[in-house]
Amino acid sequence: MPNGHFNAQCFNCMAFVYRRSGRSCRKHDFLMPRVSAELICRDWRHREGSENPAEIAKYQALDPSVLYYYHYTSDAPPEPLAPFAALKTPVWNVDVYHDAALSWAIRAPKEDDPLSPQPGASCTVQLNGAPHRFEVVEAARRRVVGGRRTAAGGWEDTWQERRERLLHCPEEPAVLREWLDAQFDVDAHMAAMQVHSFGVSLLDAGIAAFFQALEQPLSYRLQLDSVGSLYGSHKRR
Repeated sequence: MPNGHFNAQCFNCMAFVYRRSGRSCRKHDFLMPRVSAELICRDWRHREGSENPAEIAKYQALDPSVLYYYHYTSDAPPEPLAPFAALKTPVWNVDVYHDAALSWAIRAPKEDDPLSPQPGASCTVQLNGAPHRFEVVEAARRRVVGGRRTAAGGWEDTWQERRERLLHCPEEPAVLREWLDAQFDVDAHMAAMQVHSFGVSLLDAGIAAFFQALEQPLSYRLQLDSVGSLYGSHKRR
């Protein structure tokens, strides 16, 4: 599988060069996504020239002109993130989770970027190409920030209140849940988390996704991180 032992990715490719603009590939014209996943394409070559030719052949099986992602902690093969031609605007990590006050919501980072969603604004979020109106709010939420083993051998979560940037759809409160459920069995996933040793913190962390600003102002695209191992066994066939 392409994500062999050495965590091949854009940042150790001979075509990568750091640029403040984010257009950091000498070979392809795209804006490097600001995500925690490992990014790669079929043209990856190790900058030290020490790659295994058999491994290179596996990368060459990827589709051309497409940026892929994977997680080095997962055995799942790379998945397409987007064609290079579509990556002209920023992409960030977000989490989709169930909020007690807002129903299902998107927890977005507070990015220092004019294209990031700002509190008090209305915006459009595309879910599988269909636009939906979302509101952006900043609100205090208690979050799991760590934990410790108890004397009895159990686990105790540590909570902290923090201000978070949240996007929700007041006109269609269930639209995010429906979007998720079309891709994997949300009920089965939630039930599995309820009995998981770290279930509380995992549910609090939410479902990983990618959030891309589009060229139209206050318009975004949401894409599930489908390599997520925690719900992989519940994916729709």
